[in-house]
Amino acid sequence: MNSLRPTFVARGVEALTPISVVECDIRSIALDVDGTLSDYHSAEVEPSVSDTLSELGHAGLTLFIISNAYGHRVEQLAEIYGEVVPEANIITPELVAPEGENLSSYRKPNPAMLLYASKMSGINPEQTLMVGDQLFKDVLSANRAGAKSLLVPRRGTNDHPGVRLQRAPEMLARATLGLPAYGNRLINTFPEEITRTSR
Repeated sequence: MNSLRPTFVARGVEALTPISVVECDIRSIALDVDGTLSDYHSAEVEPSVSDTLSELGHAGLTLFIISNAYGHRVEQLAEIYGEVVPEANIITPELVAPEGENLSSYRKPNPAMLLYASKMSGINPEQTLMVGDQLFKDVLSANRAGAKSLLVPRRGTNDHPGVRLQRAPEMLARATLGLPAYGNRLINTFPEEITRTSR
């Protein structure tokens, strides 16, 4: 179960500030999109999220989008986040999978995208923070890569059908690990600030 334990928890990406990130010895931030930065497949980004990403980028932190997206969604991510995250820093399975390999094998929780980001930036995985809303994908991929992770509650109400099936087992895993839950009334169990989980 410890492979599913995040390093930190917080109520949203807005908890990330240049000061809090530096205090945690983080130099690069990898961000999941659907459920973390926006609702599932949304083209809208809340101003608070956009402002947070801009602030982190202007502070000199290297930002990456690490997404299991494919097809048109990859182009859409570049359009949505292009001003804050350079297009070259949007990493999907298509970018990391060797030619002829099945792309789905390189989706999170495979750590390949995070390791690619580390190699590309020259920043050790230990100084990289993976921010996401799912234990079984975002947190597990970070732990497999040797990176830090920040678990946030799901943003929005929509889900990929496959992810929807994982939500119940994930809630059980959260309860077992003593982590905050994200139901309508339970979201307030996430702390306002970045908080380290017990190991």
